[in-house]
Amino acid sequence: MADETYNGHANWATWNVNMYAGSDEAAYIYIRDLGPTPYDAEGAESITRELWPTGTPDMGSAREYESVDWDGVAECYNELANVDTATA
Repeated sequence: MADETYNGHANWATWNVNMYAGSDEAAYIYIRDLGPTPYDAEGAESITRELWPTGTPDMGSAREYESVDWDGVAECYNELANVDTATA
């Protein structure tokens, strides 16, 4: 079985969503200040699809969201929003 992890993330698509969440200023502010916290996988996917309905700028289409590890994205979004999920 091939290792498909990418830069410490489950795969490229998960890394790419998290990269844009942390580097796109408008997305970062939205995730940090306006999104539902704490994030779970469902909330992270919903916010991501709202921010980038056709996929991130690097994705060919929103179909690439099918391989995203939404739990991993939720973890990233909680870090961006400074949410301590142990006490939330």
